[in-house]
Parts: sequence; structure tokens; C-alpha cells
Amino acid sequence: MFTPQRVRFIVALLIVPRSISGADDKRTFSLADSVLLFGTYNELRVATDKDVVTLKPTVDLGCNHGYFTYPRLDPLGNLVAWGFAVESRKDKSPNSCRFSLGIYSIKERKWRTYGDFDDIGTPAFSPDGSKIAFATFEGRHEDLRLFDISTETMTVTNVNAGGNQDRAGITAKGGIGWSPDGKRLVVEFSGRGDRPPLIGVIDLLTGEVKSIAEGSHPSWSPTGEWIAYYGDFDKKCILVHPDGSGARIVSKVKNFFVYRGYSDAVVWSPDGKQLLLNAWRGESGTIEVMLLDLKTGRSTKKQSDGLAAFGWAKWQG
Repeated sequence: MFTPQRVRFIVALLIVPRSISGADDKRTFSLADSVLLFGTYNELRVATDKDVVTLKPTVDLGCNHGYFTYPRLDPLGNLVAWGFAVESRKDKSPNSCRFSLGIYSIKERKWRTYGDFDDIGTPAFSPDGSKIAFATFEGRHEDLRLFDISTETMTVTNVNAGGNQDRAGITAKGGIGWSPDGKRLVVEFSGRGDRPPLIGVIDLLTGEVKSIAEGSHPSWSPTGEWIAYYGDFDKKCILVHPDGSGARIVSKVKNFFVYRGYSDAVVWSPDGKQLLLNAWRGESGTIEVMLLDLKTGRSTKKQSDGLAAFGWAKWQG
């Protein structure tokens, strides 16, 4: 089925060149003392104020031209995590494409891949950059996994759904993020039936889940005070406290003659004072990356080349 989101990305592929030299790329914006991560199908870009590096999956497979798992940047700006297809088997089964967790070292400019799965979800780095949380899917079974970067080992984390009748499983391409103390995750769950996605906070010690809002692409602020997400069918960016209280709208799209919406990710600045929001135009599918100052409420368009923003870290030099 061609959902509006999938159609948008297919259009973006047709209008965005797939091979771009960092030295000549004038469209990918950068910010002082920052590392930014952008991406779309089969291509990521890591941008600093000195360079833009283009990343591809380790192998060139058709699966990666048609399916895009969202990437993430670690808090120190050293690593990129991305789930992508590494093998296309000849059995023509529904799971003929095999997916792995890819970890890219920006300093070494080298990929390492781990695992073999039917499908893989959005990864998320822990606040200290030592672990990665992500969902994996084998047929109808899903697991929430934690990957330890230093030992290169994976463990499955218990998630107690608690019999919630409105919440289904973890959304493969939804948002996931850690609390600053590393004890909880905020995760996007699929809604049951025709219900919208639900945002839940998982206690990593007990596996208990508390639903806090209806919406998508949740992202925990570096200060720990807020969780940002897209609500009202991706027409608004909303902040809410981790206990589900104090929700307030900080930005919303305006639809005049053409449908607009938010998608892909909400990206916090390292100091928690700004957001990068990905807005898209319905007639072209083009992404517009917006920089929102939370104190003033002012929003500025920074980029409109079809690549969404997925990460922002302080440049360590």
C-alpha cells in the first residue's frame, strides 16, 4: 500500500541526487560547533561546519531503495546507528531481505553490522553513548533489544504491555528515545484498529509501560523535563512532561491549498533549547527542515532538499 508518507519519500528520491560530494554540497546546512545528521532512502549525510560526509548502506540492495529505517546520531557526535538490509535472499519469501544494525564511526569512516532480522526499527543511543535500544521483528514476533557497544553484545529487554486494549506493538519506523538518566525509554506504539499511535514510557528495570499521549516520533529532551512529539495526526509539535502532564503545542503546520504535515523525527538541540522539525509538502513530498526556538517560538526554514533531520550533537573536535 502506498501511504502518503511512502509516496512522499518516493517523490523525494526522484528529485534528490543520490551521490553528492561533501565539498560541493551547498544545500545541506550546518550549525556552529555541531554535528547534524540528515537522511532519506539509501543515503545519509553527516554535516559539520567544516565538512559534509555522505553515507550509504554497506551493500547496494533494492530493499534499501524502497524501505527507510530512521537513523540516529550518538550524543557525542561520534557514531551513527542505522538499520538497513544487508542481504537479499533468492527464496522470494516475504522476509527475503535480511536486516542488521549498522554502526558507523565518523572518525574511522567505517561501518560495522550486527544481527540478522526480518525487520529492524529505529535505533536510539543511551545518554552516555554506550548502548543502543532498538526493536527487531521476526515474523509476527517482536523484541526490544539493547546493544552494548563496547562488548558488542545484545540482550532482549522485557516489555510488560499490561493488557492495554488501545496499544499494539512497537512501531518499526516510529520514534524511540532514552531518558537522560538512562533508566527509561519513550517509545511509539501502534494503535489498535483505527486508533492513532500511542506514546509510552518504558521502565527498563520493571518493563512496565505507561501511555502518556497519542502521537508519533517521541523524543526525550536532554534536560529530561520534556518529551516532544507530533500530535493531531502529525499537524502539531507538542511538548509533554514524562508523566503525561503539562502538554503544550509549540508549533503547528498551516494548510493553505496544499496538505502539510510533520514526519520522520523531532530532533532536540544538545542544550534542549531548540528543535529541528521535519515538515513536508503534500504536492511534492519535499521535506523542509525547520529550526524552532522554544523560548521565542520563532521558526526558521533551514533546508528544503528532501532530506530530513535525524540528529544533532555538540561537535567534540
